[in-house]
Amino acid sequence: MRGKLLLTLGLAGAFTVGLARTAGAAEMITSTTTVTVPVVAAAPAGPTRLYSVPTAQTLGLGNNLVSANLFVGGVGLAPGPVGIGISGVSGNALNLQADMGLSPNFELDTGVGMVATTPWRGRLNLSGKWGWMQEGPAIVSLAGLAGGIVEIDANGVPNLGLQLGLPISKLFAFGGANYLGLSVVPNWNLGFLNAPQVIGGVAPGAFNYFGLGLGADLSVIPNLHVLADTNLGLPVAGLQTQSALGLRYDFTRDVTGDLFVGFNTGPALGLVGGPAALGLGTSWRF
Repeated sequence: MRGKLLLTLGLAGAFTVGLARTAGAAEMITSTTTVTVPVVAAAPAGPTRLYSVPTAQTLGLGNNLVSANLFVGGVGLAPGPVGIGISGVSGNALNLQADMGLSPNFELDTGVGMVATTPWRGRLNLSGKWGWMQEGPAIVSLAGLAGGIVEIDANGVPNLGLQLGLPISKLFAFGGANYLGLSVVPNWNLGFLNAPQVIGGVAPGAFNYFGLGLGADLSVIPNLHVLADTNLGLPVAGLQTQSALGLRYDFTRDVTGDLFVGFNTGPALGLVGGPAALGLGTSWRF
């Protein structure tokens, strides 16, 4: 009897310990913390600029984009980081652009533009854009922009320009799938002229001025956008502008098409703005 009692007490003790371990394991499982992985927003369709005004968004790591714009019958609006573009020149123009997302918050943009005049004029541009704040966690999207440009003037002489900018963008959603995006880009421009040019009665060897880019992107339907932008520049010759108005259509998430009218006004390096140009453009992201 005594042996049976000891055996019974031993089994009861073992069972109690087993229950305690099981309860402890269950408690550990139910108290496990769930780790939430933040979702990174996908890069927007098409270029991260309107026509010549950049937005505060970047392409994102691993996203590359090539685009082409053809301008017919007026002033070429070659998108670039510095100044007002190839302005004050009438004739057909072509602009090619390659943009690369080198990190989640950094985008490198390169481009070449040509205007069919006598003599031919051209430009090369290179700029970097750093995404500092993204709308959602922040009230607006904010980026920093630094770029350079080499532009061939009417004498066939290359001139150098530099620009610092601060793109600011804000999105207003309405009607479910529609939105209005606004961008403001204050910037400072510094140019070095190799050839003497008369600007406002003065022939400087260098000039600097404040500029302001303004742009709007209205999503009419999910794939169709109405775009408008303007660059305001205040060089010594007085206010000059470069503006565009048109449509952008997203054929797919990676392929877009543009149809727009662009025009320049005001003096530009001693020249007067010409007639409006019809613009056709396309972009492919990969």
